[in-house]
Amino acid sequence: VVRALTSDRLDNPKFHGPADPQTGVAPGWRAAGMGGMRCELTAGMSLSGNESQLLHSYSWVPQGMLQPGRSVRQGETLEVELWAKVRHHPVTLQIELTPLPLRQPAYAKASVTADAAYWKPYRARLTTPCDDDAAVFRLQLMGPGYVWIDQVHLRPVGEGHVCRALIERIRSLQVPVLRFPGGCISTNYHWQHGTGPVHLRPVLADPVFKWSTAYDFGTDEYLDLCLTQGIRPHLTVNIGSGTPEEAAAWAAYCADWFRQR
Repeated sequence: VVRALTSDRLDNPKFHGPADPQTGVAPGWRAAGMGGMRCELTAGMSLSGNESQLLHSYSWVPQGMLQPGRSVRQGETLEVELWAKVRHHPVTLQIELTPLPLRQPAYAKASVTADAAYWKPYRARLTTPCDDDAAVFRLQLMGPGYVWIDQVHLRPVGEGHVCRALIERIRSLQVPVLRFPGGCISTNYHWQHGTGPVHLRPVLADPVFKWSTAYDFGTDEYLDLCLTQGIRPHLTVNIGSGTPEEAAAWAAYCADWFRQR
């Protein structure tokens, strides 16, 4: 998926590996204090069967992970959605948006208490006081604890998984036909992964281009875009690693999707 298609402000929100061999943190993320913390990507642990990020702190000093270079705007409220599960006892997770220079006051803070030994969603809201294209998103354990994070998203409140500004740009073009999922990427694209609840969709490695293929913008989102904007769908079937039966099932799914609406 092209990053601009989604409203998410974070890179690699579902922790697709491989982990940094020095820190154990997923690509796109950085460790925030390693003096009393162990991190690893645990294979097969996530809701979609991919990796999840383990944060194991044995210190009372806040420990966690961060992403610099996040874009925020004055007065906007962003919602954080994360899925987590803990071992042994609940843990408090503090979420912050801060300026890049060290020792500056945070723009916004919130906290959630992860309290279940099974995957559970948690949400918090952050309102930013200024424009900043280099803000830091920080997620920290506020004391000793053992927690797996399946995914973390940062989106404007009220905006869905698809970027509203991009949808409006497409609308202004009055596109008659829109191909999906494009050209070469269709060689390894399996449409079933792009249906159903977004939080259950995987991120998979592309063996040809050596990048990762995310399905957060998938068949359901594409069909909804076509329906709401009067666009004729044009499916590019997978003739590289797919089968005729898979293509037929995709066409049938799309036809049924439109009939239900």
